[in-house]
Amino acid sequence: MLKSKSEAVNCYFTPNEFFSWPRCNNLALLRANWLEIDLDEKCHAESVRDLEITIVADVFARIEESGLPPPTGYVLSGSGGIHIYWIYDPVDAKAMNKSLWRTIANCLIERLGNSVGNWHIDLMATKRVSGYMRIPGSVHGRTGLSARYFGSGPKYTFEELLTCLGLGSLHNRLLQLEQKRIVDLASYSKNTEVKRGPKKRYGHSIKEWWMKCINTIQMHFNQIGMVPKGKRDKTAFERLYQFNAERIGLPDDELDNLIKTAKTTLYRYRQETLALYLEDLLGFRPEYLIPKVK
Repeated sequence: MLKSKSEAVNCYFTPNEFFSWPRCNNLALLRANWLEIDLDEKCHAESVRDLEITIVADVFARIEESGLPPPTGYVLSGSGGIHIYWIYDPVDAKAMNKSLWRTIANCLIERLGNSVGNWHIDLMATKRVSGYMRIPGSVHGRTGLSARYFGSGPKYTFEELLTCLGLGSLHNRLLQLEQKRIVDLASYSKNTEVKRGPKKRYGHSIKEWWMKCINTIQMHFNQIGMVPKGKRDKTAFERLYQFNAERIGLPDDELDNLIKTAKTTLYRYRQETLALYLEDLLGFRPEYLIPKVK
């Protein structure tokens, strides 16, 4: 099963809808928010199903305690992780709704909180509007187990979910601001002269900028003396064998698989995406990635 070339192994989809390639600027419709729950440590295939029972009970008890609205359903990924969905009727992905989508994601994270046990919320995957999630019925490539969907919860409208999370007033306020902006644009005279100052040119060395990111990560792990469990695969993503031997301790074959992806894939990080990645990996957002207030 694990060595097969079947199209059913490691299949993913994007819950939201896109005009073309799933990127934020191609977003057409918003259809769901989710929480991605991951294990702190990988477990063997024979232990996954028993562990799923424990984690589902723990997570849903936490959902009830936090007062979150019941999810529409959840997917057991086949590795012990859970993808929990709040599905709603599709809404246009205009700027206001995209902003509200991110607010919902942050609200779900803050209200649920992280476990003191053996699971945590994958912050980056939960906050990424164009994220990839495992398709129910597909096979997890490492464990050989199928991803399974369980769903009997309510399907919402976007406004209903906002209200259930206590974000109805924010939605109304943003709606009023949007309507005011439309009115202001309609009354704006095209003949109005706008005084523009001299163009200011900004430049930087992309090599130095990325070196700054690499040094930030390396200094962080040098200070704490080790790479925490649950962060090891991400940290080893573009590191060499020497760093792995000194700090991480992944098996060589697992590191080979991770580096193979890095060698064949072109990654285009925006500043916002990189900030979320480092926040998830390191637990803080470097000062130079914090956007300036306009």
